[in-house]
Amino acid sequence: MSRLFIIVGAQRTGTTLLGELLNTNRDIAALGEVFSPSPAPSCWYNYVREHGISWPAHTWQDASALVDGWVEFIEYRIRNHWADGDKSECKAIGFDVKYNQLRWFAPSIWDLSSEPFLLYYLKRRRADIVHVVRRNLVHCSISALLAEKRGVWHNYRGETIAGRWHLDVQECLSRARRLALEQRTFASFVDGEAVVECAYEDLIRDISTVDADGRILEGRGPLRAIADLLGVDFQFRNNGRLKKAINAPYATLILNHEELLRAVRDSEFAAFATELE
Repeated sequence: MSRLFIIVGAQRTGTTLLGELLNTNRDIAALGEVFSPSPAPSCWYNYVREHGISWPAHTWQDASALVDGWVEFIEYRIRNHWADGDKSECKAIGFDVKYNQLRWFAPSIWDLSSEPFLLYYLKRRRADIVHVVRRNLVHCSISALLAEKRGVWHNYRGETIAGRWHLDVQECLSRARRLALEQRTFASFVDGEAVVECAYEDLIRDISTVDADGRILEGRGPLRAIADLLGVDFQFRNNGRLKKAINAPYATLILNHEELLRAVRDSEFAAFATELE
């Protein structure tokens, strides 16, 4: 069986970008959000329905056995039905999980105030963990709000964002605080584990250094650390498929930019204010 890994983070932190970059390595297969609605057979809810599985299970042992079967199914699908290229010989398989999705998945007797069951299971499986964070929490919050208003979450065509939107300043700050708490809470759950922290800002810098053929040059950034964690060669490419969704100055996109800037300066996120100017 391949090494198992998960990519964990919040929305707008770069988890999708990281997954696509990892998939350019023939030894890695990274699925998207398997706990979000999707027609993909590997989606957990489709797997449960199609296989007539009763969920939630009553004990953690029964739940673990069910998840073992699902992971085996995922590996089978990857090795035999990968849509873009050949992954039949891949060495590591993984999927993308958001912080809130860790709590959706538990046997009926599990103490929901304790560590999320899925994380408990993955630790017992000795799965590798990649924690994706975004240092600029305000940027992350703004990105999520703009994506919701536009109804656009990913930019595959490289189109420059156009238009202007009014943002709820207090909601923006509230989301930044919630993200800070989620990042700290998850970090506490995996304290002492072998975890690679992948900062969005470092990942963007990593993928900007490519040769004429699109191969990402080897450095000391998160991709190097992830390759070491998964035991694969450093063979990544920037195929240019996924572009930054927010690729214009915030001052040109946010109608109440000055109001937001003042609020950030007066908050615990004042250090991020200069990056909004």
